[in-house]
Amino acid sequence: MLEGVVGHHTADGPTGEYPSLKVVRDGRADLAGPLCNLGLGRSGTVYVIAAGQAWHAGASAWSGFTDLNDEFLGIEAESCGTKDDWTPAQRDAYPRLVASCLYYMSRSAGRFCGHKECALPTGRKIDPAFWDLIAFRTQVGYLLADPLTRIPKGGEELPSIDDVRAVVREELAIIARRDDIGWARSQVLAALGIAKPSAAPPSPPSGTKPVQQQLDEIHDMLSGIVAQLSK
Repeated sequence: MLEGVVGHHTADGPTGEYPSLKVVRDGRADLAGPLCNLGLGRSGTVYVIAAGQAWHAGASAWSGFTDLNDEFLGIEAESCGTKDDWTPAQRDAYPRLVASCLYYMSRSAGRFCGHKECALPTGRKIDPAFWDLIAFRTQVGYLLADPLTRIPKGGEELPSIDDVRAVVREELAIIARRDDIGWARSQVLAALGIAKPSAAPPSPPSGTKPVQQQLDEIHDMLSGIVAQLSK
């Protein structure tokens, strides 16, 4: 069963539409193909590489799953990886492609990760480089909130990464100033990749809010992201 999507960059040719096609399809000397399920060219064109398991994630963990090759689709988007050479077409198409896959799987935006987020040990990978992945997931969440209208190209215009980043940072700044949401706040920040999770919720001191109420308040705060983007 498919459970999510891992995003990559190819780290291949500096020019051309999708010069990595042969490598991601057939593999390398040290690793047989396929190396991904889908490719994304510089024009925003999606290439179907392979069905079934692809060898893209290696040692990895995300959202309670480990060794993601068999449960997460892999997308290899064309980029040299050493500079920000992403085209406007890719900046638009990459979140749409991820959202399309997750919509088919009936999974949320939280089931998308970059290879640099899931690879083990931590720090082993840098791809996809030059993407704010918190903002990327928020873009995907925006698309999934009304998928049949927002995902197709020619539907609603996708908020830019800069617009999404500004909203995310504003919401997180509000959360960061709240001292009364304690452990629940730490769990949300951990889910966003900003802090390590607490091992377990502490026993709330007398007079503090129950943990579930704290979680509900955080949910309401973060739901403001989608509300603001939908205006």
